[in-house]
Amino acid sequence: TRVLGGSTRCADLAAASAVVIATWLTASLPGRPAPLLPEAQLPETPEPASSSVTLEVAVGAVASFAPTFGLGAQVSGSLTRAEGGLGGRVCLSALGAHDVSLEPGKATWQRYALEAGPHRRFRPGPWKIDAHAGAAVALLTVAGDEATPGASRTSFDPGLEVEARAVSPPGLWLAASASLWTRPEVIASPGASQMSKVPQFEMFLTAGVAWSTE
Repeated sequence: TRVLGGSTRCADLAAASAVVIATWLTASLPGRPAPLLPEAQLPETPEPASSSVTLEVAVGAVASFAPTFGLGAQVSGSLTRAEGGLGGRVCLSALGAHDVSLEPGKATWQRYALEAGPHRRFRPGPWKIDAHAGAAVALLTVAGDEATPGASRTSFDPGLEVEARAVSPPGLWLAASASLWTRPEVIASPGASQMSKVPQFEMFLTAGVAWSTE
């Protein structure tokens, strides 16, 4: 027999009482198993949180209007918050080639542009809508033909760009954009009877496919 002193804590008294009751039930009811204590519940392990930033890589074909038509290509990469909001994008483009008249021949000009800047992403349902603005620098190349070889040259052309882009759930996307180039450029060749200006304003329609880490 165990005698508990008056100074014994309540927890010890409760444990001793539980042992006495369990022993009494086992002895008085043969064949009945002793009562089982409830199993301890282990805390659930939380699932790892998904990344809050989305990486997206896109490629596309560019239709340039300046005001003549030219066809080029584009590749871009962006980082954006997964739920939408602010992000950033870098884009490399080979914009379309355009012909200009230089009597008695002609010349062809084309821009190769690197552009970067922030964008704002909206998420109306499964679609992604990006509003983008950025600064650009382009390598402007001019190539004269056999009649105007003196027109050929290369220069750098800084500019600004704005774009609106819509990306569908499968990753197909369409964008409309415009660029303003800040340096006036004139194409001329010794012996040519005229000069021609390179347009400082271009408009683009771009379509392609995008891959995302979402």
